[in-house]
Amino acid sequence: PVDNVLKELLIMQALQNDPPPLETSSLSAVFPILVGPPSKEGDPEYPFTKNFFDDQSNRALRKLVEASSPATADDVERFLTTRAGIVPPRRSVAQTVKDLFALQAAQLWNHGKLEECIIPPD
Repeated sequence: PVDNVLKELLIMQALQNDPPPLETSSLSAVFPILVGPPSKEGDPEYPFTKNFFDDQSNRALRKLVEASSPATADDVERFLTTRAGIVPPRRSVAQTVKDLFALQAAQLWNHGKLEECIIPPD
């Protein structure tokens, strides 16, 4: 079977690492956002989400396989070769997810607690 979530991650990483020329694509950046489960009404954290890394949403990550998914990798290669002229490397499921975390920078569970600031223009 093909894993569609893994397919999206592999395509995202391939396009991030080897972006198509701007004249043929509108892709300018890839920014993954990981979100934990929503807080329930009545919870002091409501309406924010729980922390993906602290609330056990990520417990399945410890079980990720250190091998690629052949069916998924074949679909991704076919898609990227046809659409973007990219032949992506074969990556393990675990490495794909670890690389995703390296790109992840937003903490949505803190967005209500962060102080507002004005970012000066360049």
